[in-house]
Amino acid sequence: MTMRKISLLTLTAALLGSPALVLAAPPPCDSAKGPFVDCVRDDVLVLNGDLDQTPPLVINPVTNSADPAMKTACTDATGANCTVNYSEAVNKALTLVGPMAPNQWDEAVVFGAQIAPKTDPPGPLFYRMGKTDTSPGVNEVGGIGLPVTAGARTAAAPLVGYIAAGGTQQAASSGKALTDVVSGSYGPCGKAPKNVTDNPAPGTAPALCFAGFYNFFDALSQATGSIYGPYLAGMAPAVPAMGTADTSQSLSQIPLSKKGITDPALYPRVWNSLLNLKGSLFAGNYFRNNGNGTYESAKPSPYYGINVPYQAGWKAGTVLSGTQIARFQPLDLYVMGLLPGDAGAPAVESFMGISAEEMYRPTQPTFDLNAGPQMGMRQGVALRPITGKPAVITYGQIQGWNGGVRTPAFGEAKHYLKQLWVVVSKPGYKKIMTDAMAMPMDMMAMTAKSDADKHIDWVTMWRRVFPSYFYMMTSYRGRLTTSIDGADESAYWEFGQPGDDKLTFTGDPGVTLDIQEPFPAYPGAAELTSALQVKTLPPGGKINFNPAILPLRINGSQSLKVPYNAVTIRMRIPTGIPKGQAFAQLFFDGVPPIRIPASCGNPNRGGGCAEAAFLIPDGKWRNYSATLKDVKEFTGGNFTKFSFSPSSVALPNGQQIDIEFIRIGNVASAADNDNASCVTCQDCGKLDLAKSKDACNASCASKDPSQKTTGILQPDGWIDSEDNCPTVYNPGQEDGNGDGVGDACEDFDGDGVINSCDNCPTATNSRQRDQNGNGLGDVCDEGNQSSCFLKPDALAGRTASSPSAAFTLALGGVIGLLAFRRRKKK
Repeated sequence: MTMRKISLLTLTAALLGSPALVLAAPPPCDSAKGPFVDCVRDDVLVLNGDLDQTPPLVINPVTNSADPAMKTACTDATGANCTVNYSEAVNKALTLVGPMAPNQWDEAVVFGAQIAPKTDPPGPLFYRMGKTDTSPGVNEVGGIGLPVTAGARTAAAPLVGYIAAGGTQQAASSGKALTDVVSGSYGPCGKAPKNVTDNPAPGTAPALCFAGFYNFFDALSQATGSIYGPYLAGMAPAVPAMGTADTSQSLSQIPLSKKGITDPALYPRVWNSLLNLKGSLFAGNYFRNNGNGTYESAKPSPYYGINVPYQAGWKAGTVLSGTQIARFQPLDLYVMGLLPGDAGAPAVESFMGISAEEMYRPTQPTFDLNAGPQMGMRQGVALRPITGKPAVITYGQIQGWNGGVRTPAFGEAKHYLKQLWVVVSKPGYKKIMTDAMAMPMDMMAMTAKSDADKHIDWVTMWRRVFPSYFYMMTSYRGRLTTSIDGADESAYWEFGQPGDDKLTFTGDPGVTLDIQEPFPAYPGAAELTSALQVKTLPPGGKINFNPAILPLRINGSQSLKVPYNAVTIRMRIPTGIPKGQAFAQLFFDGVPPIRIPASCGNPNRGGGCAEAAFLIPDGKWRNYSATLKDVKEFTGGNFTKFSFSPSSVALPNGQQIDIEFIRIGNVASAADNDNASCVTCQDCGKLDLAKSKDACNASCASKDPSQKTTGILQPDGWIDSEDNCPTVYNPGQEDGNGDGVGDACEDFDGDGVINSCDNCPTATNSRQRDQNGNGLGDVCDEGNQSSCFLKPDALAGRTASSPSAAFTLALGGVIGLLAFRRRKKK
């Protein structure tokens, strides 16, 4: 199950070894003086969409030509009612970049900036290069149901195919680019039936995705994977004539519910709708056993063990693990070369042998687009097989029907895809940009520039984050590069492909690493995880990224639309590591070590700061993080490798550190904006940072030493996006009741004063009276503790001297009998 190393080293040389290939690239786009088109913006090729181009890149969606009648529609500010001439856009892109290595890319992904027909907008949909009625097109993989055309790629056409990705306004209709692509159903997938009796009308938009199951990134993932599937034959041929009904036992089918797909450059295939695939992006269905002899198509089965693939654009606190979302299932991963199809592969449940009479709901005499092998994904269709259970198809049978094992097989296959991203500018974009530069004070010109520019910027954002989403959809087994030179810019690893990851990460002398197949995050849990396991570790021992496996590029510039501004490592630190002593570190060449966590900042803010944040050795999964945006050596550089030390303290014999993921990327808030809540003025000098002490003293200038001040900055070493109390200083991240909210910012006694500010957090005392000035509320003073069943020192210490509110687990057991809510898993 290991990836062949020599083939990847050869790839690296092909990508990076020829300066001539790099020099052939178009110039960078310059929004201040040009060029504005036929240039590269953050590794997205921006093509000129003006209507006077020859051949035209923008055409009338009805006549498929650049006729004069479309000029008004294509420059409509609300969104062009025209479409991209995708094949010509790919041809122009390849001409601009010049000759490349034949394996430079696998696919081009082409968007139109505000370019899409108002009726039946396209895609995303994969088109195979060279596919005609008489030619099968480019395919280099055997055993997946397609004819093999080895050697079809050349330096002039280094692609297997391209994806017509649609217009930018389709994917980001509300203007929130990173939220829209993963929130809600994607329109071109069609209109979902309201119920089982509401039969769907055939979808006319050219897209293979199904209504109600896909967001835009799901649809784009499906199109991306279509380079390999789903084309498997069953007991009947895999690819019958276009548009014909095929109710045989072929594993892949033409979807009758997708009437808009008629282009001969396509193999419009999805899995047979009667396969029980539990929610595949390639269709099939999830048939739930109702326990009464019927099986009903339902939402996808829960997907455990997944994290939000990138934080930017997601609502704070989003939890994906356990949600019912479509993803690539084992059969998909097999045809994509990401899983072996050996004796240990899970069998595929199938209802393909049933007759129409075995349909329980809806009842009908024959199969059609509403129910049957070609209905696509749909909820509420119930089957009652005569046998009482589904049939089982083995991978041996699948391979027998398709001429043998997928070739190259898993051990030899590449476990990544390479895409060239292209956006065709809205007609008139070049003039809009030129006018805005010539008339910088003209508000109308600047507004037009901003609106037109925004859509191209969206594509650059999607290019940067989509690889992480695709990685999640493959259960962390397949990677995707979207840069022009083939470098991997998704610095995110979940260790789901052990053979590859063991080559990608190696340890210093004395550091022993291992990676297993996914396992329960906790004993008996449904939650699965994959992890890099550190078995032995000397003090400060490093784990090193190996750039020879797949070229990496981390651009530290903060001017990118979604910059790398933080590092997050999810780890489980064993109890044998001394408490309050150990920290992790991230290393880049030429950059001071990045301490994780670090209340004093990275690099150290100075001024006699005393670190308060350390790794927490409690055997629990925690997200440890640090900001990168304030480290000038990082923000000014580009990096092709890094190293990581999971602990500054040696790992005790017989214990291990588990690392669930390493992510260097973009978070919504990389700041550490905690406050030292309710600091007593006489304790200003005990604050960590010099500027915090100064602010505290200034606030207390006219106050008695026993009085308190609030709002004093006191970072606790946990950046806001990973802090369970993002505004309250709590370096220990205590959460005694396990509700995901730090104890320091809760109010256990319900008196309106949060625990870290409460001078008696175990008893209601909203007036906070402290007549003897000893830091304890009167109701918790000695002699008056009948209402305090726990001493406040056991909860948070005296507020005057301990703003950290170090709550105990015992408190969580006694007080925290609240509804359990797991800490969000990023």
